[in-house]
Amino acid sequence: MKEKQATNIILGTFLFSFIVSQRIQAGTSDVSIKTLGQIRSEANADQEFKNLSSKFFLEFKYLAIPKLALGYVENLSNIQNADGIKRQIEFFKKQSQKMELISQSDLSPNFSFQYTALKCEIDLNLERLMLESRYLNSQNRSPIPQDGLYQVAYGREWYAYFLKKWASDSISPESLLALGLDELSKMKSEIKKIQNSLGYEGREKEFYAFLNGPDFFITNESDLVSTLKLTQDLVKKKLFAEFSQIDIESPEIKAIPNPTKDTPPGFYSRGVFYYNFFQSSFQRRSLEWLYLHEAMPGHHYQKQVAAKSPKKFQISEYFDYPGFSEGWAAYTESLGHSLGVYRDLYSILGKWEWDLVRSARAVLDVGINYLGWSRQQALDFWQENIPNQDSIMIREIDRIIRWPAQVASYKVGEVRFRNLRKQAEQQTGSEFDARRFHSLLLDQGPLPLEVVSKITTSDPS
Repeated sequence: MKEKQATNIILGTFLFSFIVSQRIQAGTSDVSIKTLGQIRSEANADQEFKNLSSKFFLEFKYLAIPKLALGYVENLSNIQNADGIKRQIEFFKKQSQKMELISQSDLSPNFSFQYTALKCEIDLNLERLMLESRYLNSQNRSPIPQDGLYQVAYGREWYAYFLKKWASDSISPESLLALGLDELSKMKSEIKKIQNSLGYEGREKEFYAFLNGPDFFITNESDLVSTLKLTQDLVKKKLFAEFSQIDIESPEIKAIPNPTKDTPPGFYSRGVFYYNFFQSSFQRRSLEWLYLHEAMPGHHYQKQVAAKSPKKFQISEYFDYPGFSEGWAAYTESLGHSLGVYRDLYSILGKWEWDLVRSARAVLDVGINYLGWSRQQALDFWQENIPNQDSIMIREIDRIIRWPAQVASYKVGEVRFRNLRKQAEQQTGSEFDARRFHSLLLDQGPLPLEVVSKITTSDPS
């Protein structure tokens, strides 16, 4: 008996030492060494959560819930009937009750993050379902008004929900409005600095007449493609300055087929960066920030890293997080200096000019869809705050009306990533490692911004 007890003690001590050594090697050990009992409890809790989440995703597929569409009309049209909503409510409430049986404090950090992500998704779906139930029971829900979400039954509540969904965050309309106004002021200040440094202080009209000159437009498509490829090569060479994973193939570069005046300057899709060469013209100041956003290290890079990562969370395969994806792409525009593509004031000015639009759109989104601004109020706000870009004014305002809260994903996510980096830099000082920071952001795949914050702020390094 004594020999057996001694053997168990030796084995237990060996197991404890082995687990601790593995955690230290992996960089995941806590400051205080955990007891063997705590490690066992953690392992049991992790397995319990793995079983719960596996069953969740298996059963979730059979609910056949439509993906979030861009337009509010399609989203409202996709609401299931009363029986479908009842099934969904029963499912998510049951999952919520199961989650409560697991102590999150007993989970290892990795599974604790996944727990938070799944809880966010369950809670947001229950919020949607309560709203859908009320909407189905309302008397004035059909036909769906085409002139804006504000006209829909429970329109303000719908906007608050869509905002959380598109932003991948629990931000309120009031907070988005404040954020947009604050960012708008910052962008105006940055543009003013460049205007003054170029010798146009107090001369707005002359400044924008200069910026509209022929030197700022590329009219030869071969020149445009060559310049984009040069930018791509510069980014590829400098990628190591910010990222540990640099073995990512660059995207193809192609023209958008059959563009119109309402086509955006560019977009990314399935390994291809598309540029807009409408009427054989491309605005030169848009080139660098647009490549960073859509290609490397924006959308293309983020998607490729997630596809290769063994650390990717399962939840990102079932739910979309636009606040993460669009926020990340917008954030990468700030890396243009270290990646060597912002070579003059005009490249930087182009970034600020488009960021001014993004900031104003956040304000307009709340104004139109939550506060009930008229179309004329929206037009007036645009013209008062966004100089020299009236050509896209109608396109952008129509977009905000058709796609409530979608534009919030860029600014909310970008500011979150920017603030997380600033916080990490302040905490680590000269020891800040941009490559590690970006790996912490990207390796798990797109997630709710709350979870991203927990991951970066919990990093022991």
